[in-house]
Amino acid sequence: MTGQAGVGGFPGTVGVSPLLVPGWRRLWRDRALAHAEHTGRQLSGLAGGDASHLADAEVYVARVSEAETFGMCGRLTLSTGDPTRVRRTDPSSIRDSQEDFR
Repeated sequence: MTGQAGVGGFPGTVGVSPLLVPGWRRLWRDRALAHAEHTGRQLSGLAGGDASHLADAEVYVARVSEAETFGMCGRLTLSTGDPTRVRRTDPSSIRDSQEDFR
């Protein structure tokens, strides 16, 4: 690979075909972007006092492993076993506990 520039001059992109980009863009749009926009709508609702999307929310606790490994963005702490359901969330409690998030 020495001496091969790749896409945009980046050696790690040797062999990456620009023909793959439309598929990657579709995945990004349909998954990551769609989830981010959905989260944005929920945040806008919360800002306006609407917590209705939390009506079916549940709280879970997972035990954390002592072991760490490397993830895509650095260190990753793993959970062990299945999460345990703690309680069902009451949307009215969101307003009562909003001080916890400031």
